[in-house]
Amino acid sequence: MATMLIACGDDNGSSATDEGAGSSSSVILSEGSAEVEESSSSVVLSSASNLEPVANSSSSFVWLREDMVDSSRLTIYRFLYPRADMSLDTGYFNGDECRFEAEGKFLCEQRSCIAYDGGEIRIPQSYGILGVSARDKDGAYSEYFHASTNITRLVDINFGDSALTTFIPFADIPEFDRDGFLEQLSVLPAEPCSTLFHFEGNYQLQADGLPEGIVLYRDGQGIKGRGDSREYYSALFPKEELDAVKAHIYEAGQGEKSSYNKLMVEYYSELKYAPDRGLDISNQTITAEINDFGCGVVSTSYVTDMMAGLCEGWKIPEDAKVFSYRLINISDKVPENPVQWKLTYMDQYGRGGALDIVTQFE
Repeated sequence: MATMLIACGDDNGSSATDEGAGSSSSVILSEGSAEVEESSSSVVLSSASNLEPVANSSSSFVWLREDMVDSSRLTIYRFLYPRADMSLDTGYFNGDECRFEAEGKFLCEQRSCIAYDGGEIRIPQSYGILGVSARDKDGAYSEYFHASTNITRLVDINFGDSALTTFIPFADIPEFDRDGFLEQLSVLPAEPCSTLFHFEGNYQLQADGLPEGIVLYRDGQGIKGRGDSREYYSALFPKEELDAVKAHIYEAGQGEKSSYNKLMVEYYSELKYAPDRGLDISNQTITAEINDFGCGVVSTSYVTDMMAGLCEGWKIPEDAKVFSYRLINISDKVPENPVQWKLTYMDQYGRGGALDIVTQFE
């Protein structure tokens, strides 16, 4: 798995001024350089095998000067923010949607039931206020995204000659606990048909070299924002208990939202993935069967939809994403000792590394 990194220099880039400068759709910063490269498409830097998380880049904050305050025009903030592919793109917020801190950090957020990546600006028109997504920054309303106008004032936050700060708004992600993982995975229980290790944190994981029957499973990987979804390994159990499990599922009642929780808590004590709090679940069905490796497997199927009332829109910096993984033994056997394998970890921006692990099953 390749990992990508944007290295943020300590100096301001200089690609646009407040008045009249063009806006690129993607920008990258080179390490140790004050130059900013403009491009029409997303660009990433070279990959590396073991990357440490990039620290937030910040400098002394320049408070808004008096000559930047203009009550007769609507202020629009333009800024650089990191995308998931490790390029830096330009985003936009209206002036009342951003807050600044003295150490150079800023927080911008929009309340909306549609998360417009890149932001949405409000433009006064004769008939009222027009909302325009940054996706249309090169369309009919491009002048408002590229320069100040007679009704809008464009202010660059973290790039350009009049930048207020050099802060690049990455989510605040803690460093990966390499030593902790090596210690916890050095010895695992020799238990068939069960969860051996659970991780919940800010990194995506991938395993290579695990023996047959041992699986690193990402909880919720079958859950969609809208539509038919399925959690394939809701729980594991010995195959001898299949009839009892099926009877318990029947007694709990198919289609009841509470039956899944009841099943997990009262019968198995298996780990349960909690779907996104913004998802509504309906038409739930629980099934139990014996897999090809001799283990009982519980799966849940349901229809998911966005839950009304949880509209949060888009914010910068993003919240750190949380991922849940289980190392599970889906077979009725235990691997021969020791097992050598590799664990790759990566945060939501593609920054990460790899661990060579030796596991003993006891």
